[in-house]
Amino acid sequence: MIWSHNDLWMLTADHSGFVKYWQSNMNNVKMYQAHRDPVRGLRWDILCTVVASSDDVSATTLDMQACLTVSRRVVTVDYNGLVFSYIHCKLSVLIIIIIIIIIIIIIIVVLLMVG
Repeated sequence: MIWSHNDLWMLTADHSGFVKYWQSNMNNVKMYQAHRDPVRGLRWDILCTVVASSDDVSATTLDMQACLTVSRRVVTVDYNGLVFSYIHCKLSVLIIIIIIIIIIIIIIVVLLMVG
């Protein structure tokens, strides 16, 4: 069981390989079969991506917003099933945000120079 960073969502996993999304009032919102083997570890990053590791020595990356499988890659896991290496990075999202901020700043500067 793991809570989101804002404590609004809870994730649980079971021995059937299911990951379940819960609201803070314990309403089960969605259930997704991430693995065929028991899920041993869950990690949640700040951008709502969930990584579930399993006895099958693989990890599934899930998008919490859409509850879809984003990618599935084999990783090394420790004896507790926790992921040693982080599966994937959201650098592309950060780069897009930075580009948008730069464009907005350029537009503001141009408008100030014209006005």
